[in-house]
Amino acid sequence: WRRIGAPLGLHVSGSGGAAALDRATSANQMGGEVWRQGERLAQLQAQIKRDGFVSLAPSELCCDARAVAALRRGALRLTALGWPATMLLLFDEAWLLLAHASRLMLALTGCSPSFDTLAWCVDPRDGQAGFAPHRDRQPADVAASFRADGSPRYATLWLALSEATPENSCMHLVPRRHDPGYDAGDDHSPEAEDPLQLLLRRDDAVQAIRACPLPPGGGLVFTHRAMHWGSKGCDDNGKGPRVSISFGCSDPGWEAPYLARPDELLPLPPVAARAALAAAQLINYHERFAFSAKMLRLLGR
Repeated sequence: WRRIGAPLGLHVSGSGGAAALDRATSANQMGGEVWRQGERLAQLQAQIKRDGFVSLAPSELCCDARAVAALRRGALRLTALGWPATMLLLFDEAWLLLAHASRLMLALTGCSPSFDTLAWCVDPRDGQAGFAPHRDRQPADVAASFRADGSPRYATLWLALSEATPENSCMHLVPRRHDPGYDAGDDHSPEAEDPLQLLLRRDDAVQAIRACPLPPGGGLVFTHRAMHWGSKGCDDNGKGPRVSISFGCSDPGWEAPYLARPDELLPLPPVAARAALAAAQLINYHERFAFSAKMLRLLGR
């Protein structure tokens, strides 16, 4: 992994990891995070409660631009070598972005890293698309998955590592007020209609679908109940693949983190823990990525 990452500006602890941590710490202390300001933070929190999601510009997220660019290059290189983009979790820069993102998510949603993390390199030229429409969690008791103040007990930060547009694939979401299943829950009985098909019977819901293009370093924060999907871009879009990474965060009392004793592991977990998490995530989501049997066997070793 060091041989793969070094030419791209990516590090594995013990090979520039400390320097990367110093760089990220310096960048994160620049004080440019607009969301830290009380009025803006309240606006973002209110929008999440109202719509189920909010879009943040790079100037608000203030992620380390060098880490974003290095991870973009890394995803392209990994996929060229036949590896899933989620193997970016082997590199320090992914974890440094998570450390940065965790402060945002705690402030906005009260949630901390659950380690439900994935990365994508979606190339429309190969007929690829993002995940099909879905909700991240389907709890039996939807109301209990929100706090008394309306804040979610699970939320995701989806971070664009490349340009993400309708032409090369971007996220689409349905605002809460146009989605009855957001609060009421979905009918999962065998004879029930698919939640998205049911939702799209309403003209107002179709017209309310929000395309969310983002530049590199921009992000989306959305709750576990927001209906969302990654679109299928144009094969001649001229923008190249859409590269992104997502960080799931939860209230530990509602859903425990995937890694035990996270406070002892962060910000830079041992390489073995990173590899185990990446492999477990890819196995868990294998139907959405459509891996070969050979890749699944390799991930299960």
